[in-house]
Amino acid sequence: MKKVIFLVSFLVSVYTYSQNIVITSEQRVMPSNWSAYLDLHDDHYGTVTFKEGSGVVVQRIRVSEGKYNMRRVSYGNMNDWGVASEREEYEGSSFWRGMGDQVEEWGPNYASKGLFYQGGGNKQYKFAQVYEAKIVDPQAFLKAFKTWLDENKKVIKDRWINVSEFTIAGPNGATHAVTINAESWFELEQMREALLGNAKSAQKFFQNRGEVIDTRNFLVQRLRHYNNKYNKAGTTKE
Repeated sequence: MKKVIFLVSFLVSVYTYSQNIVITSEQRVMPSNWSAYLDLHDDHYGTVTFKEGSGVVVQRIRVSEGKYNMRRVSYGNMNDWGVASEREEYEGSSFWRGMGDQVEEWGPNYASKGLFYQGGGNKQYKFAQVYEAKIVDPQAFLKAFKTWLDENKKVIKDRWINVSEFTIAGPNGATHAVTINAESWFELEQMREALLGNAKSAQKFFQNRGEVIDTRNFLVQRLRHYNNKYNKAGTTKE
């Protein structure tokens, strides 16, 4: 009976999360404009009421092979997306006009939907490494990935981990992305060494995940997080 209840709960949680969609955009902003860029987002997103489950995250791209250094991630439920507050007509145009003044170059935009996540809620994890790849057998990958996480719970702790599928304009031909949060770049490297140090578990993951073609990976730092909880608490900058 317990197995049946667990299976139903799992299917409900996966179905609910699969309704979450994400739009990501990358930009290049001169360091001298970073404060003004963030102020624009504070004014535009920091006082609104979002629809349930929606929000916006602004990240700095800290380490990458690309030329873009800022990343905005808008997320929400595909059936009830965006902002619930009524805006004045001028507010949208004012925001985009200000963005035009601060952004040196506009980068790619792409959309994705969530397939799996665990952890979250711990604000000390401000950094994340994003792995983008072309995954030939998504089911095999997800099964092997979940097993790998379960076998390394002491290393993973309560950090937020996400697997998503690109639905529009996957960058560089990628089909999926895996995001793993960390306290810092150094803590991320320590976690990676600990995971790979469990050689038997790591080898099983690489053998069972199917064909994976890596396309890009990079390090980001969260600068802002706007949603109803953080806006109300005044903690969007944490």
